[in-house]
Amino acid sequence: EILKPDVILFEEQLPANTWVASKQALDNCDLLLVIGSSLSVVPVADLPVRAIRKNANIIIINEMATDFDKLANIVIHRDVAEILPKITKRVLYV
Repeated sequence: EILKPDVILFEEQLPANTWVASKQALDNCDLLLVIGSSLSVVPVADLPVRAIRKNANIIIINEMATDFDKLANIVIHRDVAEILPKITKRVLYV
């Protein structure tokens, strides 16, 4: 038996139903969080553009710069494993 996280790993095919659900959710979102993605692989790389067309805010958290950083409202260049617990703690215990 293979133990696998519930995420799409690099070079894996994105299931069609996941893609459709993502686009539908994006059409109604106020904020798109991009966490730990270079946004360099299509079709996921198209999500920030779709969010902007719907007037959503974008926060990108990634160790390295992305081509979409200039479009984001907030950009944090840090290791996700390091910064996400700190952000979560601040948000939950403000």
